[in-house]
Amino acid sequence: MELRNEDKGFSQQQVAVTVEMPQGQYSRIENGKVEPTLTTLAKLAEALDSSLTELVRPHSTGLEESVSLPLLEKVRALEGLSKAEREALMTIIDLAIQKQHLKDSISQVLKDG
Repeated sequence: MELRNEDKGFSQQQVAVTVEMPQGQYSRIENGKVEPTLTTLAKLAEALDSSLTELVRPHSTGLEESVSLPLLEKVRALEGLSKAEREALMTIIDLAIQKQHLKDSISQVLKDG
């Protein structure tokens, strides 16, 4: 995660402890092997003294075209909400994503079976 290295000087272990996550899990998120939930992203943003927008902003060439500007605007708007409101919305979004993953898994099992 570039924000951790750029100017903050935090180690993976320091960030993981701050967000109460195993260091290995944080490493997988940082290396792009695991997609963090929005709740986790919010915790990371707070731990890195950053914003959600900075965490989800594309950093490498080529990604810019794939980022949905309306989605990015909504993420920016989330920052204006209270912590409780953000957490409630993130929980709802996480549940919707988990529901979709479950549907996809069931569809795949039915397709394969």
